[in-house]
Amino acid sequence: MLDEGIYEEKGWIDTFKNIFGKLLLLGIVLVLIFLLAKTFYFNKPKQSPAQVAISYLQAEQSSQRNLAEEFLLPALEKVEILGEKYKDISRLSWIQKEKEGVEPIFETKEIKIKGKDAQVKILEKTNKKDGWIFFDYYLPKQINFEANLIKIGSWKKGYQWRITKINSPDLILERKFGERVEIRENVFVKPIQFEKLDFPATRKIYSLEIEYENSSNEAIFIYPFSDWRIIETSGEIFSPPPVTSAVFLREPIFYGGELKPAEIKKGYVMFEAEKEISAKEIIFKNMEKKVIFGVE
Repeated sequence: MLDEGIYEEKGWIDTFKNIFGKLLLLGIVLVLIFLLAKTFYFNKPKQSPAQVAISYLQAEQSSQRNLAEEFLLPALEKVEILGEKYKDISRLSWIQKEKEGVEPIFETKEIKIKGKDAQVKILEKTNKKDGWIFFDYYLPKQINFEANLIKIGSWKKGYQWRITKINSPDLILERKFGERVEIRENVFVKPIQFEKLDFPATRKIYSLEIEYENSSNEAIFIYPFSDWRIIETSGEIFSPPPVTSAVFLREPIFYGGELKPAEIKKGYVMFEAEKEISAKEIIFKNMEKKVIFGVE
């Protein structure tokens, strides 16, 4: 009888150990499943890099800046839009977009993801009768955008893709000084010479010789004094002063105005500075293009 009691007690203990072991194993498996699901599914960004970039462009172009900024890196001082610091250009107010036409179509051309970084290329067809303003540029009917994004967040709270940079090879061009560049359909500009004038004055005087060419069939209006900038090696920006006696030092004076079909105009834009300028870049900027001419 004693042996049977011991056997029954051992049998109950073995059964308990067996059940407990299975429950423990099941618990471990469930924890592993949860961790894997949390890591690879629940923590996965809700929007892809392309969806984030498109959502930003849609919101910004629809005058919903508060919504648009949700897709940017929270540290806005690190965000760059069209070659400018976002903090410097976000003050630009919206202009009511042109009402005719349908909503734009966005097409993802390329996505590259490496770790926490992503690059996206997007083609936008604006589908508007006339272009509308996007940070001081008129958007053409078809435009390419390039977006850089970074994945931010934590394992506990989840991750999101956020934009650090938006650029467009259709709006921002880089060229060598002296190259002829098309700034709108059949309209070209070219910087010819930048030099310091030997002029006895307390301020330093510089001249930029430029050329505009209208190969279109319509007359256009040009405004050289608002189109050109000098970027010094230190990063300082120089613009032609609105009023200066130096404007008469070089002829022909280039005030701008009408440029007739098939007409080419050359002239000078003057700059003043309190110190010697060592030009790093010559910038042309209008509502259609920004051209960065590198100075060797």
